[in-house]
Amino acid sequence: MALDFAPGDVVALIDGYFFGRPAVRQKEILHLLDRGVRVYGAASTGALRAAELHPFEMIGTGRVFDAYRRSDLVGDDEVAVLHTDAEAGFRPLTEALVTLRHNLDEAVSAGICAAGTARAIVEAAKEMPFFERTLGAIFSRARRHITAPREMPTLHAYLHKQGTDIKQQDAADLLIHIADLPDEPNRHTILHKLNETIHFKRWQSPEPAWLKLCRLYATDYSQFQEQTALADLARRSGSDVDLAGGNDPAILHAALNYVSAHSLLDTQAPPVAYASWLTPQEQELPDTAWQAKLAALTKIAGNTVSETAPECPSRFIRSASVAPVCAARVCPVCRG
Repeated sequence: MALDFAPGDVVALIDGYFFGRPAVRQKEILHLLDRGVRVYGAASTGALRAAELHPFEMIGTGRVFDAYRRSDLVGDDEVAVLHTDAEAGFRPLTEALVTLRHNLDEAVSAGICAAGTARAIVEAAKEMPFFERTLGAIFSRARRHITAPREMPTLHAYLHKQGTDIKQQDAADLLIHIADLPDEPNRHTILHKLNETIHFKRWQSPEPAWLKLCRLYATDYSQFQEQTALADLARRSGSDVDLAGGNDPAILHAALNYVSAHSLLDTQAPPVAYASWLTPQEQELPDTAWQAKLAALTKIAGNTVSETAPECPSRFIRSASVAPVCAARVCPVCRG
């Protein structure tokens, strides 16, 4: 989502990190599709996501994608490998289970091993974490279940020297296919509209570090968040109220009018109707007080703190526990 794609652009998703860091999210891909970007997937993470999002117009290619689409493959560990870093060329250090399956099928067809031997090796690999699936470790684990151990040396040599990396082949085929695509805008009809949830908006606009620190340490953060959310709702209402007024009743009035008009909050309902959102103590507050808290929790106001408060409010710095952290040059105001 950090890249500025336009309608008609083409994106090829092939592989990506996971386990140690977040994988490519489905919502990121849906965001591109919603903007008219053509998104292709193959080989690894791309094949998995394409199989998941095929009904939403993501285009999958290759044998790995086809296997996921047919539900021949289910687990995401089928394509996972341990690999080196960028400096060493991301060289794989373990075997992808999907590749192992393919090459064992080829070995059975070539008469190099029996089908039972191939099944035992696959089962042994499935029992192991993906980052331990070296060929040697898999064979060592499988030996106790194999009835024809004499096949093993020949099979090991075949897989090591003649095995096909179908993930690599699928990736190469996709890049060749994309290179041959005509350079024209995307003309297909967008069939599904992206639901931009609070979480999606937060992925688009991550909170700054100073705001996270204030949430942890500032004793008046909850009041600040509520006031900021109400001010943003008042702004959206089109009212000409002075938004710098803090606890100005006019801001609350404009905010409540907005959430009521957009069916985000029923201001005529009793507080018990919102028992899932309000504590028993909050339900005892005057109507405008508990309604203010609910309005601040509505999805439209969900990400307004970082949008409306680009700089650290000076009142947070009164907290002695915040000051040393801000002094570490995290906060844009304090480091000045």
